[in-house]
Amino acid sequence: MPQDSMPTLESRLRQMASQEQRRTATELASVVFPLAELGSLGLPPGGLGPIADAIRARTSITAVDEARHALITIPEMGRDEEPEGLAWFALGALVAWVYAADANTTSPSDGVVHTFNRVSELLDAIDDDLGDTQLLNQLLLVMNGMGRTTESWATLSQGVREAVDRLRSR
Repeated sequence: MPQDSMPTLESRLRQMASQEQRRTATELASVVFPLAELGSLGLPPGGLGPIADAIRARTSITAVDEARHALITIPEMGRDEEPEGLAWFALGALVAWVYAADANTTSPSDGVVHTFNRVSELLDAIDDDLGDTQLLNQLLLVMNGMGRTTESWATLSQGVREAVDRLRSR
């Protein structure tokens, strides 16, 4: 699926119902969750897991906003330059979760589009680095309705987990 389908996809994301935008942003961020393992970022105790769980649970806007705040206050978020190498992937995963939190608190439309764009960028970089993963194409297929099921999200997430193992061993 060509990347030039992204502008159309972005407008479709913006036209979704708010609840669907929130759910999609969280699904997207979940896909890149394993990338957080690729860097030693200044996360709070417990790492990304409890923060992502709070965003996924959406028990209250306050809880999601607190999780977002935990992410945006890590030292790496305040730097002018993004890290290089594997740490770039880790930081990118955290940024995707910040956008997912945005989708679940203040702006579902902007949040889902920003989450999608960041996840797309991460998967494209994995494809470039490893050369044979086709993760971005898989994402575009899922997002374009050719498999927006729990199983298709799980398959994409598994591909990212396998890529993390390969990136780490290089």
